[in-house]
Amino acid sequence: MSNSMMRRITDGPKPSAPVLACSKTVFCIMPIVQIAIGAVYLDECPVQNKIPIYLIVTGVFGVVLNLLTCLPCTQDPKDGSRTMLSQAFTTWNSLVSTFLFCWFITGEQLFFICRCSVLNPRGKK
Repeated sequence: MSNSMMRRITDGPKPSAPVLACSKTVFCIMPIVQIAIGAVYLDECPVQNKIPIYLIVTGVFGVVLNLLTCLPCTQDPKDGSRTMLSQAFTTWNSLVSTFLFCWFITGEQLFFICRCSVLNPRGKK
């Protein structure tokens, strides 16, 4: 991509504070629900006891990722320079996003195994 196109993308219109607050609230609802469901059924899942743990970990990391993006000290300054804190935040954000992607793949494998055992409980083909 050219620099002018990249600049137009990053310098686009900024949403207002109420719009940002509403969007952050909406994007925090799902991880909070994951934490709640995982906590309620922590030792009660009859199919796979690791599913509630998966939900809790996913929810906690989702909430942390959402809330850390709200911090004003982690935003890049308008002049284009990058502070040490914003670079650290970008690195942390990348690491957590990579972890969540890998955790998602792990969870999908866990759910697929459970789905197969529920659909085919006696090992019949």
